[in-house]
Amino acid sequence: MTTSPPSHLLYVNLQPAEGVEQKTWIKNIVQGYIPELIKSKAATRVSLYSEDYNFPLAAKQKHARSYLLYIQTTHPELLKTDVHALIATEKQLIPTFKSTSTAEELDVRNYDLIRSYDPKNYKNVAAPSLLTVELQPADEEDLLRWYEDEHFAMLAALDGYCRSARYTIGAKTDYTLGEMDQLPKYIAVHDFDKLDVFSTPEGDAVSNTPWTVKVLNTSSIFIVRGWDLIDCQGV
Repeated sequence: MTTSPPSHLLYVNLQPAEGVEQKTWIKNIVQGYIPELIKSKAATRVSLYSEDYNFPLAAKQKHARSYLLYIQTTHPELLKTDVHALIATEKQLIPTFKSTSTAEELDVRNYDLIRSYDPKNYKNVAAPSLLTVELQPADEEDLLRWYEDEHFAMLAALDGYCRSARYTIGAKTDYTLGEMDQLPKYIAVHDFDKLDVFSTPEGDAVSNTPWTVKVLNTSSIFIVRGWDLIDCQGV
């Protein structure tokens, strides 16, 4: 039976602060912050990813924040819950959620689920790789038709494809960079076993149909990023 993801996503794009040793920082997240989120039931599943710059669609220049905490939750504003306040403030398990956090260290966004697509009934685990696509379309109805009538099916035909989810941006957090009306309204998250499929003719074709080119070229914001799994906890 297909299992839909939780109704909300806390998307935390982050980087160790200057002077913080990377391995220790990752260890603190994996052994401290993530287990507390799961144990407290603040989140159902939490995954830590690092950005993949070595697949065909990857950005040519590295982003300022190259890690992703992908927090699946039933809370529309997780950071405002009492349980998260206990984890972040009292236990101080992740430095970037303290009041001393700087804008350069993280960008946090709430997202609300609008569509899950799982034609293969993929196993209920975190995927080894993610492809995230942020979009601000010129025509929202055309975007929806494109996904439903073409894009999802073409992705599903690729070797290593697992499933997809589409989200719309939710309430602003204290750590959201930029004004809400300047941020892309939608993000699609496509789960893959591997992202090198985009170096194949089939993978290239997905990005180059006339409809795809139209959607992407008319979007005011279009950001593609790839991610490789470091750790996942929860169900």
